[in-house]
Amino acid sequence: MEAYRKRLLGFAFLVLAFFGLALYRLVDLQLVQGEKYLRFSRINTLREIPIPAPRGKILDREGRILADNRPSFTLRLNPSQVKDPERARRSLAYLLDWAPEAVQEKLNAKKSNSLLGPAVVAKDLSRDEVARIRARMTRVHTGMEPDLDLSGVELVVHFERVYPYREKVGHVLGYVREVSDKELKEWEAREPGRVSPGDDVGVAGVEKAFDDALRGHDGYRQTLVDAMGREADLSELGLGAVLREQPAAAGKTLQLTLDARLMEVAAEAFGDEVGALVAMDPRDGAILAWVSHPAYNPEDLTGTIPKALWKELQEHPGNILLNRPTQAAYPPGSTYKIVTAIAGLAEKETDFQETVHCPGYYLFGGRRWGCWNKAGHGRVDLHRALVSSCDVFFYKLGERLGPDRLAHYAKLLGLGKKTGVLADSEREGLIPTREWKEKARKEKWSPSDSLGIAIGQGFDLVTPLQNALMTAQVANGGKRIVPHLLAATLDAQGKRSPVAAERPEPLPWGIGEKDFQEIRRALIDVVAGAGGTGAKARIPGVTVAGKTGTAQVVGYETMHKVAKGVKTGDHAWFVAFAPAEDPQIAVAVIVEHAGHGGSVAAPVAQRVMAEYFKGRLPAPELKSPPKDKPASPRTKRGRRAAPR
Repeated sequence: MEAYRKRLLGFAFLVLAFFGLALYRLVDLQLVQGEKYLRFSRINTLREIPIPAPRGKILDREGRILADNRPSFTLRLNPSQVKDPERARRSLAYLLDWAPEAVQEKLNAKKSNSLLGPAVVAKDLSRDEVARIRARMTRVHTGMEPDLDLSGVELVVHFERVYPYREKVGHVLGYVREVSDKELKEWEAREPGRVSPGDDVGVAGVEKAFDDALRGHDGYRQTLVDAMGREADLSELGLGAVLREQPAAAGKTLQLTLDARLMEVAAEAFGDEVGALVAMDPRDGAILAWVSHPAYNPEDLTGTIPKALWKELQEHPGNILLNRPTQAAYPPGSTYKIVTAIAGLAEKETDFQETVHCPGYYLFGGRRWGCWNKAGHGRVDLHRALVSSCDVFFYKLGERLGPDRLAHYAKLLGLGKKTGVLADSEREGLIPTREWKEKARKEKWSPSDSLGIAIGQGFDLVTPLQNALMTAQVANGGKRIVPHLLAATLDAQGKRSPVAAERPEPLPWGIGEKDFQEIRRALIDVVAGAGGTGAKARIPGVTVAGKTGTAQVVGYETMHKVAKGVKTGDHAWFVAFAPAEDPQIAVAVIVEHAGHGGSVAAPVAQRVMAEYFKGRLPAPELKSPPKDKPASPRTKRGRRAAPR
């Protein structure tokens, strides 16, 4: 019996001890550590916070920054986390000081994107806006605004693109804007997760052509948040606030072949004129300058473009959105006589000994084909015909060559075909053949058509980039080069990886070294010789070779049919390379509706080439180009005669 009692007491003690321990644990949980565990109990959501990757910088050949990033804040809504759409809408209106209707309109615009991820509600928030939003988010999180709910609302860091050289680089760099629904779906199909709603993508220029390299890889941070959306502090459990983190990888920095200083000088040289300039290294095809004037500031087109600004740009009288080096094609005028001369020499249809008498016109097909010099040039050989830009000599040479042989050499030198540089919307231009006319015009080729194309009129159309390429390949003695803009890429650690240019290859252009030297001597005399049409391109201490061109926009016979207000003035061309004995730079300039290339376009090229040679050659202080000669008498039709 005694033994039974002892066992009962022992059992009772164990029961009391168990309940006592349980009571102690309950008191500890409820009273001593109740607040802590209450907080932990509310940690019920794992959130993945994106870490945006900055877009790669863009540098010029000297390391000057052409495109960079600045951090900005974006407010967005993740629909998958929204519990009450109406409360979410009111919450966003409260944070942004917007009317609820404005929030709804914004969300409607982003509806399709939101199916793939968070919808961007407001971008590029100012410091004051961010401070206000954060203060108001705190009020909601702490229960001071019980009617509001921030589930799915995120304030994240974003990067906005900046362009320190503004309009000077607008057309060649292009711009970025928020990815569209269509583009987002294309990215998702091609590379899932690479682009998110609200991300910027390249739209034009270098930004578009090298978008994949410039775009980095976003990172993320996983953390626990409570029901109010507040990030949890897990230090009391021996855990960090961040459970997992994948750092963002910035995009590659691109170093271009461009020289920002040359582009600045070119833009200044154009002044109020409309036109384009392309400068190229004839040794490897590196593009040194790419200017379309007038130009836009790419920062104005980044993000949401105000309707008024977009309308202003579209209606700009200078067609400001047109990237003229590749998207505009013009008659090449007398710059094309270089091609006609090469074709004539290669096909043995002329040589430097042949002479032609120029009385100021050529009678052909019952029509009088005038030379720009109404008084005539007298007897000229090929050298003098290039220097004085005699039309009659080239009329006769074009008649003998015909369109197909001319087209062969024009295309061999890069005219009338796409270069592949910034290929979006690049125009092919036009170098006509018999077959082309029959297909496009449903007409047979007329022998008189050959006269017009031989002097760069008629059907001929080339882009400024093509004319620069032609000039560069003549400058280097007939070697094929590939125009390019990318010099190197740099990784996040600054390691530079040069991009090798394609090796120049001899062109099968069929002229010997002696003939090439004669062409170069003639082009030098265009600038430096007596009676040369390109005297305004002279640079003391530097031998410049060049060719002027005046491209007729409307023929005399049809001028009376042109609508009122349409510009009919001739386009001014000038192409050049220097130093002529060892070319380092080739330039093509066009100034729209400005008249004679020697008077208007040559000074633009002269300023750019002079800037290039600063510090490279021991040239004396640069002098102003020679003044214009007295204007030629007006022709019977009321237009001033001008050298081509």
